[in-house]
Amino acid sequence: MVSNLPIAICLSRVWVWFNDETLWGDVIKKYPSTAKAHADLGTFYYIRNRFKEAKEEYHKSVVADPRYAMGHNNLAAMHERDGEHEAALEHYTKAVALDERSEFFHLNFAKFLTNTGNVEKANEHYLVALQIRPDYAPALNNLVINFLNLGRTNEAKNLFMRLSTIAGYEKQAQSALQAVHEKETSSSKK
Repeated sequence: MVSNLPIAICLSRVWVWFNDETLWGDVIKKYPSTAKAHADLGTFYYIRNRFKEAKEEYHKSVVADPRYAMGHNNLAAMHERDGEHEAALEHYTKAVALDERSEFFHLNFAKFLTNTGNVEKANEHYLVALQIRPDYAPALNNLVINFLNLGRTNEAKNLFMRLSTIAGYEKQAQSALQAVHEKETSSSKK
């Protein structure tokens, strides 16, 4: 006689795999101090515009493991979203310090610094991101914009040329380079 026990066990666990919320919720029930599970559940909530719950899970992730860089990065983004700039600065700083080889964390920190008016410090983080990954188009693109806003057109042009070699960014870089050329032409006529 064949036992139905394995099937019953399997079916009893199917609900856990229903979606990320039930999956990570189950992991958290069994292992409440798992930083990644809290962060992933936070991302599940974030994607569904459940920002308060997302922020709570990101906070739980850094409490569970204060050395979990992704948790700090995600919590920083939530603080930034809520206009809590001091808390955002604290957590972006921690994320970069914990994983200084992450171009993604440097990019996010640089965007925050740009948005809060610390453009020169932001440029430093964009440059670090590009040292880590020279073809990182988001960092190139944002650094170009910062250089243009600072009047550093020659540096912007060089970065535009790099950006134009990255698949998917050719047209954007070429049209932006044309705009810089037109700007230079019009200002030299004055």
